[in-house]
Amino acid sequence: MIQEWIAAVAAVIAIVPLCAAWLTRLRRTPPSQPAGERYDLFISYVKPDAAAARRLARRLSTVHGLTVFFDEWSVGPGVVRLIAKGEAIEGTAHGALLFSRSSVGDAELMDDYAALLTQVYNGSARFIPVRLDDAKLPPFAAIRQGIDLRRRYNAEVARLADAVAQRR
Repeated sequence: MIQEWIAAVAAVIAIVPLCAAWLTRLRRTPPSQPAGERYDLFISYVKPDAAAARRLARRLSTVHGLTVFFDEWSVGPGVVRLIAKGEAIEGTAHGALLFSRSSVGDAELMDDYAALLTQVYNGSARFIPVRLDDAKLPPFAAIRQGIDLRRRYNAEVARLADAVAQRR
């Protein structure tokens, strides 16, 4: 299974620059974030984990004062969600992917994973895995110091906020 994850991520990483260029040419709507402004954190999740993602995004935004890309409130009417997410990833300092049993093998989450890893390797972002349950992390997430929301929720959210604030 690990080899399959590595192969899938490598394939996606190889095509990310091509897709980004193609999506830029297709843009017909204004960006969801004002030009020149960066997000402190991009949050990626799967639909079954939306409540957990919403709770995390709200806390990071209201309690810790971070500028968070959370698609429910960051992608407005008439905006193409995929383009908005691509722009947000390009304009973020950090990316947090929420991993759970629901997210294993999800194609859209793996696209976000690959795009964020590309930003990491370009030196423009930090990738922070966030565990919601005991799901096995993909290889490039497993080697990173992550956040574990299964216990000590408030303390772990504060750790995430501190890590983001250090590299603003």
